[in-house]
Amino acid sequence: MRQWQVQSIDEISARLISQWWELLDNTPEFESPYFTPTYVQTVARVLPNVEVAFLADGKRLNAVFPFERLDGNVAGAVGRTLADYQGIIYRDGTSIDPEALLHAAELVRWEFDHVFPVKQPLASNCWAIWSSPQMDLSKGHQAYIDMVYDRSANLKKTVRTGQNRMTKALGALTAGKQQCESDLLEPLLQWKCDQYEAQHRKHPFREPWVRELLRLWMQQTDDRFRGEIVYLKAADKPVALHYCLRSQTVSHFLVNTYDFDSARYSPGLVSMLMAAEEGAYGDVQRVDFGKGLEGYKSRLATAETMVGEGCVDLNHTRYVLNQTLQRSRYRFLRSQWADPVRSLARRAAAKVPAVRTLLHMR
Repeated sequence: MRQWQVQSIDEISARLISQWWELLDNTPEFESPYFTPTYVQTVARVLPNVEVAFLADGKRLNAVFPFERLDGNVAGAVGRTLADYQGIIYRDGTSIDPEALLHAAELVRWEFDHVFPVKQPLASNCWAIWSSPQMDLSKGHQAYIDMVYDRSANLKKTVRTGQNRMTKALGALTAGKQQCESDLLEPLLQWKCDQYEAQHRKHPFREPWVRELLRLWMQQTDDRFRGEIVYLKAADKPVALHYCLRSQTVSHFLVNTYDFDSARYSPGLVSMLMAAEEGAYGDVQRVDFGKGLEGYKSRLATAETMVGEGCVDLNHTRYVLNQTLQRSRYRFLRSQWADPVRSLARRAAAKVPAVRTLLHMR
């Protein structure tokens, strides 16, 4: 039986990188920028201790597990809070034993909050499973637009009214995307920081490593992996911006924001749907919004996938205690009491920021 081998990403040979791409070509389920070697390599230029465990059978690579080594013996997601998909990439029929993987990599625990796909052998290690809503563009941009407007006349009215009012107040609207060097990255980050900080919420967007990665991804030119910004402009002035990380056919909305002065025009909804109408998503067949309960996701989504939150832990006692605690927490979050308690906590945190730290609120 083949054993897992582990190397720093900097030690991985060009031959192994080529085999990694071949593995992705033959496992369409893992079509996502987060599973590409380029993603892992760019993160490793900014963050330390990025490693790759792999299973190979002769000349064929059967499984890859990229991770960041934390505290010496804990595996975390490559890209930390920016990683919307995490997990082990493997061929159908490959037997995966997560505990054997941890032993081989000299790890005691693997923590994840966006593991994909949610199926065995990892499904039983998830204490929560979340929907990740998506725009399905596989039948064409116009087919998607027709579907969401047929489903909700109110959405169509909101978007058309926003377009008309914005045009009248601000000027002609255009939707599109920018790649490579972009003058839109700084305003996007500033708007997003302002949005979180106005609500006294924690966020990563002033972290140097986050900003550097977003810039690096924008500089990529490979259709299989690159960052780009989808925009809505009024009279050539940006009013809504969306940072997307994409592979050939899948795009993840990583950062969404807009000019607060234009909020009354619903610029976020207008921009996402105008971008679809004008073909700004290109060859992308799925746009993944990421897990979360934001209202725009349910209004725009025509498909979904599931991601899991949990851990694999070689310390069985700690695993059981953690699993029990976290499952109880998520049962509460999905109960009828969650919304009023969350609303009360947010109001308290807005007045007393220490409450946010005490309750581990974002």
